[in-house]
Amino acid sequence: MVTLLHLADLHLDTPFKGLAETDEALATRLRDATLNALDRAVAFALEQKLSGRLDAVTFGGDIFDETAPSLRARMRFGEALKTLCREGIPCFIIAGNHDPIDDPSLWRRHVSLPEGCTLFDAEWGAGVIEKEGAPACTVVGRSFSQALNLAHPLAGLEAHAAALEAAPLRVGLLHCDAGGTMSEMNGYAPVSVGDLARAPVDAWLLGHIHKRSEKPLHDRPLVIYPGNPQGRDINEAGPKGGLLVHLEPGRAPKTEFVPFGSILWERVEVAVSECAGDTAVTEAIRDALQTRLDEASRTGAEGLIARVTLAGRPELSTWRLLQSPETLDEIRKNAAGATETPFLVIEQLESRAQAPLPPREELREREDLLGDFLRVLDQAREAPESGARRAVEEALSAFSKNADAREFGGIPGPEMPLEELLDAAEKIALTLLWDEEDALASEEEPVQS
Repeated sequence: MVTLLHLADLHLDTPFKGLAETDEALATRLRDATLNALDRAVAFALEQKLSGRLDAVTFGGDIFDETAPSLRARMRFGEALKTLCREGIPCFIIAGNHDPIDDPSLWRRHVSLPEGCTLFDAEWGAGVIEKEGAPACTVVGRSFSQALNLAHPLAGLEAHAAALEAAPLRVGLLHCDAGGTMSEMNGYAPVSVGDLARAPVDAWLLGHIHKRSEKPLHDRPLVIYPGNPQGRDINEAGPKGGLLVHLEPGRAPKTEFVPFGSILWERVEVAVSECAGDTAVTEAIRDALQTRLDEASRTGAEGLIARVTLAGRPELSTWRLLQSPETLDEIRKNAAGATETPFLVIEQLESRAQAPLPPREELREREDLLGDFLRVLDQAREAPESGARRAVEEALSAFSKNADAREFGGIPGPEMPLEELLDAAEKIALTLLWDEEDALASEEEPVQS
């Protein structure tokens, strides 16, 4: 068996924007986070090597965020490689579109590679992992030559057929958009999963896509993205890390996710339907975030940055409070509390809470679009063959073309059982057709004395 630790898209020492620009201490933590993720990965690799469970580390490109990275980023990466190689862990590296191999100011001039490291060029190259003095695994790789790469990335791989046959296992490293619909247009190494699957390798360990493959893009051969080891903004939310890849001749490869991110980004939705007042809303947010903090602590993360969205239909007075930006900001500050380990930052609090509804029968009697639609739904429930179901399906079909449809996680289709379809349609109608003016008009304002 051969076991590899695969990392990609480290983007070392990336400067963060937005939130970090207004908080110097947080800015320092965020900038250190990508470097800390590398340190954690190296520590894990040494641990695994010591127990005989690791044979090599592979890097899938974009180690650096640009062709002129900071001295700190270059030094930290060089030190990591020296540490790994000193302990007998060979490293195999490809360059990506952010740090292309042909840029003279980076790899050939400013990055020093120790013995035991293989940096692949813009053309396919091959290296080998040995165990007990014999070739155990051939590693082939190809770097991005420049920021845009329109050439088919597998071109030229056939020249290494002999090297691929020299060991019982074969691994390919590539920085590409595998199967991405925009790859050709964007110039990011256009290649299909089918092309990769037909190549004579046992596993394709990729880079470029920052979202980890929830499941392999292909099983045999394995085609997989590890994601980046440290999220850098809310669009890179969730646990981040690398992949342990276990390879054995004649068997399907196995993978294990290993978390390395020191700061987690999370989107958190908090239900506030049962909350009465801003104190209750604040406590609901704290409870939801505590669960995420506990999860972060279990992975060894030092901090959590959350974007919180309030959802549901609270009572009218609470809903009114949540319409105020000042109230939301006060809730945001108090909900974060004073947690230290892991630290907590709420980078944004948004209310999507909806106005409370009057009794359904009252809504059904309204002489407007909402009342009409509820009556059609009831007709479909009472007489499924009346044509009312068809009217509901047509309304949903028209709505599915609207951008707002994304908020509902997809529109129910005609294959859905009738009762589920009608319930889903009613929920959508109430969300869209009952607005805040209706809510305010439905209750008399208290008389001021």
